[in-house]
Amino acid sequence: MHVECNISDNVLKHLFGEKDTLGTRMDMEEVHVHPWLWLQRRGSNFVKPMDPYVFNSNETHEFLELVSSTKAPTGYVAMFKKHVARRKLTTMKRHDHHVMIQQILPTCVRNILLLGVCQAIIRLSKFFQKICMKVVNPNGIPSSKVYVVETLSMLEMWFPPGFFDIMTRSLIHLVQDLDVCGLVGERWCYPIERFMVILKHYVRNKAKPEGCMVMGYMYDEALGFSTECFLLYKHTHKKMWDLKEELADVGEVL
Repeated sequence: MHVECNISDNVLKHLFGEKDTLGTRMDMEEVHVHPWLWLQRRGSNFVKPMDPYVFNSNETHEFLELVSSTKAPTGYVAMFKKHVARRKLTTMKRHDHHVMIQQILPTCVRNILLLGVCQAIIRLSKFFQKICMKVVNPNGIPSSKVYVVETLSMLEMWFPPGFFDIMTRSLIHLVQDLDVCGLVGERWCYPIERFMVILKHYVRNKAKPEGCMVMGYMYDEALGFSTECFLLYKHTHKKMWDLKEELADVGEVL
């Protein structure tokens, strides 16, 4: 979950040019990769050639318009329109990055960036979709290992060396964890984070948050048990006091 969020944030920062710095260009020249992106001296100044993976002004506007117009079912994901600010995406949470990297990003960049960059990003999103499925065929795990290695190689062809941090390298280990630990959906922290939000709403007195959480959880459990008891209750249509039964008990002396 956290790996997916960090990689999504890393991809978006590269697409919006936030990590396209002079140090990045100098690193490319130092390790002798991507010579078409090296700094070019013109007189007393240096010129940065345009990156194929960075949006220009028109592409940025088109991408943000597509993201803003995205509509999802109620409760599925937050509105991406509120995350668009100052020509970039901000204040996105982990689940927003989860939906962005798997569904929205490969759809929006399809006709904006170059074909090779689009293919690399689409393969990256498909990899996350594969490992997050509810049913995984164990016989397909070896092919997934080959798939992620090919995807990283395609990303290395277009993105700078600074793109490959520790999180990006850990994609290979995610497939191994899938083979050893089982489905990703049974191990990620989304249910725990949702429950933390519930506990946060229990806090009425900030001086004693733990006690408020205990009392709120206890009240919810008591309401749950009471609800189950009422569901098992059978109504007898019998009054608490019945005149006919009382007269029968005394033998209708009156």
